Amino acid sequence: MTDVARKSICIFSLSTIADDPRVRRQGQAFHDAGWDVVAVGIGTARSPAPSWRIIQADALVPAARADNEAISTEQHASAPALAPEGRKAKLVALGRRLIPERHRYLLRPAIRTGFVLVNASLRTIRAARSVVRSAAELMAARNRQSARRIGSSALQAQGAATAVEAMAPLPAPMDADAAERAYLAVFEIARMYEAGRGIKADFYLANDWHMLPVVRRLAQEHGTRFGYDTHEYAVEEYRYKPDFLTTKVPMVRAIEARGLKEAAVTTAVSAGIARDMAALHEVERVPVEIRNVPNRVSDLSPLEPTRKRMRVYFHGIITFDRGLEECIRSVPLWRNEFVFQLRGPIRPEFMPVLKSEIVKAGVWDRVEILPEVAMVDLVHAAAEADIGISTPPSTSKHNIYALPNKFFEYIQAGLAMCVADLPDMQRIMAHYDLGVPIRAVTPQAIADAVNSFTPEIVDRFKANARKAAAELNWEVEQARLVDLYEQALKTS
Repeated sequence: MTDVARKSICIFSLSTIADDPRVRRQGQAFHDAGWDVVAVGIGTARSPAPSWRIIQADALVPAARADNEAISTEQHASAPALAPEGRKAKLVALGRRLIPERHRYLLRPAIRTGFVLVNASLRTIRAARSVVRSAAELMAARNRQSARRIGSSALQAQGAATAVEAMAPLPAPMDADAAERAYLAVFEIARMYEAGRGIKADFYLANDWHMLPVVRRLAQEHGTRFGYDTHEYAVEEYRYKPDFLTTKVPMVRAIEARGLKEAAVTTAVSAGIARDMAALHEVERVPVEIRNVPNRVSDLSPLEPTRKRMRVYFHGIITFDRGLEECIRSVPLWRNEFVFQLRGPIRPEFMPVLKSEIVKAGVWDRVEILPEVAMVDLVHAAAEADIGISTPPSTSKHNIYALPNKFFEYIQAGLAMCVADLPDMQRIMAHYDLGVPIRAVTPQAIADAVNSFTPEIVDRFKANARKAAAELNWEVEQARLVDLYEQALKTS
């Protein structure tokens, strides 16, 4: 009697796999269901490695790429760093060829002094450039912030439907073949393809549109299938950037439309994104909603009565288009018992804006920047707060249909919720009675929502969140994901 062959999947994501909540949960779901799992990503993780294999594409040595060898994370750590020979090394090699060995000692003091002077000069030039660059970045960030504030303030105060109607139309897609050829020629994408070439799997899974050309080609070469999971609404995600619609959307539309039509399985983070994306790309099959719910956390400390001092908490990437500037401007309008806490990586271009807003609002004593924690520790860290806040402004469909990781992580942590009045989040908020909606992403509306909380109200919402967490967790959601792929294998 022979064993039934194990199913296999190769997951691609242009991210640090072990630190990426959604991708890590995907891999673990398939692994727990008995599949062989390999994931291809980039970057060095802060979180512990999972029990399945990760290939770090940006750490592959050239020889391994040529031989299509799969290299594990552990091998990457011990592999030699191969970089192009530097200018200093070339000069040393030239000197060794020109100067006889017996005379080299006479020139060493002069060479050493020369290198010191050259290095000092380079450091001075770099420092000057850094000062100029920092000043330019601060001016550019302030200009972008001012333009966004003028261009989006009206949309933020409107309802979601009105905001959608007021948005500029998307440009047409470019030719799909041309888009894929151009994108696969990008070095960062090409190395992801090279890292996965030697892996034959029953399924290749693209996380976000960036990986669609890669998995589509691999599936064609190996005669297997590919799936597509989008974490964002790709064609809407960066509407706040002035050149996004003209420079990026035509390529994204072409790549994503083909991927949605040809993929054996398609999934999205929210029902709103799934419906709108299918309509945009004229695809009959609407992607299945697989929500960004975290793993069940059952070892949180028992709830205690909320203290008078209440912590309003945000975690996630600290950057533009999150409503964080408006949150900081609203803090002076909060009652004195509230403090605003932020945790997460701060985008360098946003740092000067963040500092400037805190100083202008005069709230340096009421805004706390907390240290980052590993992805696997996010829920436990959040559980120390009282109220989870999320304020994506209604400036794009990406924001309007948002159902982000943090929303469910706040619930799993047992926090009262204070989130923007957007359809997919409010549907869940209302069903479980989890918190207070923010009617518009403006300082006054945010303050009105925050000030509506009392310790007793917070306690009620915290208790409801603990109950909702028993249903809104990955242990429930992962069965739906794996079943989609199991069924696709059976019907193909």
